[in-house]
Amino acid sequence: MTEGSIVWVADFGDWGFFTGDPLPNIAPLSVNGLPENVRQDFEFVHVEGLATPMQFCRVSLTPAAGETPTHVVVVSAYPPVPPERVPDATRRLLPVCSSASLCLVVEDRAGWARATSIANGSPQAVAAAVAYSKIVGGWDESDAIVVIVDGDAFKVSGHFRDDRWELTAAHAG
Repeated sequence: MTEGSIVWVADFGDWGFFTGDPLPNIAPLSVNGLPENVRQDFEFVHVEGLATPMQFCRVSLTPAAGETPTHVVVVSAYPPVPPERVPDATRRLLPVCSSASLCLVVEDRAGWARATSIANGSPQAVAAAVAYSKIVGGWDESDAIVVIVDGDAFKVSGHFRDDRWELTAAHAG
């Protein structure tokens, strides 16, 4: 473990789409042939006045030392939400995220992402949450994933051990 690194046990909470449209009255699609462990339980969350639908996931990070978990809502603004819509979207999403930290992923490619932290989250935890969403939701197998949060770069490594994901995040040198 690198000096200044933090180890978390990560868990994927609810996920789906924030949308300003009336909520669709459909059940999640059942796709034949997927393994039983592939989650299909996505949600549509109505956010009044949201102009662009945005994919989200809620990540729970529990420090390996057993401290209080941190919750981060990772919202994909990539492919790019028009930049002029980001401030309004942020204002509308904050109340929906309640006590969780909120971040927007504004650039994304294999092994790398750039995010903006919106509310009350440590940049290192936000980087870990973004990397975790890429690992389990985006099938990104890079090790490590570099996540830039508000200008600070972090290297995040994820390992599946003992039926759980462990993430190590450290400042990128």
